Amino acid sequence: MVEVIEHLDVDPMFMLVELNRVMKPGGRLLLTTPNCTSSQNVWKILNGHAPHFYMQYHRDRNPYDRHNIEYAPNQIRSLLDGAGFDIVDLWTPNTFEPEIPAAFKMLRRNGFPVDLRGDNIFAAAVRGSAPRERYPPTVYV
Repeated sequence: MVEVIEHLDVDPMFMLVELNRVMKPGGRLLLTTPNCTSSQNVWKILNGHAPHFYMQYHRDRNPYDRHNIEYAPNQIRSLLDGAGFDIVDLWTPNTFEPEIPAAFKMLRRNGFPVDLRGDNIFAAAVRGSAPRERYPPTVYV
């Protein structure tokens, strides 16, 4: 699931629950998606800019080349957990943009967490159980 989940326009849990259903017990999943809580995004917001990757509309009206939602690490955790996956590791490297040291300095100075602030979320998970929560409240209303 490399750079896919952010493009889904309806119900990402349907896909994750279906993956759980068809995977062998102990099957492995690697999921990546942009991190909306990255230090780069925080810096953009504080400087008056929109933070997201590829959230703009396209002139040709193509709805598939844009992101429909960009996730935070806690949302990815809850989606995977709700779908019955056990997370082996979750990390956030910078794969799109370079780190902005001033953003980390500002976060630390103001008492905000600095972990999981890279611009891309990577989650390695294993099929663990039946789905646990069909509509995790971190993503669904």
